[in-house]
Amino acid sequence: VSLALDLDVTFRNCSRGERINDANECFVCEENTYNLQEDSTGNCDACPSNTNCYGGEIIGPFTGYWRFSGWHNRSVACLSEEACLGSSVSEEVASKSYCKE
Repeated sequence: VSLALDLDVTFRNCSRGERINDANECFVCEENTYNLQEDSTGNCDACPSNTNCYGGEIIGPFTGYWRFSGWHNRSVACLSEEACLGSSVSEEVASKSYCKE
């Protein structure tokens, strides 16, 4: 008896915050690196200036800086340094910056 079986196999691309290795496996970016691309096939990038990189996609600005959104890696100096608290991994969402009210 001979049986034939056809299978369709689909593999996902690496997600935001991951990188692909030589064995085509996805791994989370290490601390001090990041990757903000969806469906990434690239590597993790070095942490940009004036930011903290906690690994994966979680990056946040230093105290005295802010970011436009979680999709941008650029941090900009605040006009009033005291108004920009920066980010901390202990915050509820480390990829966001917080301003004093």
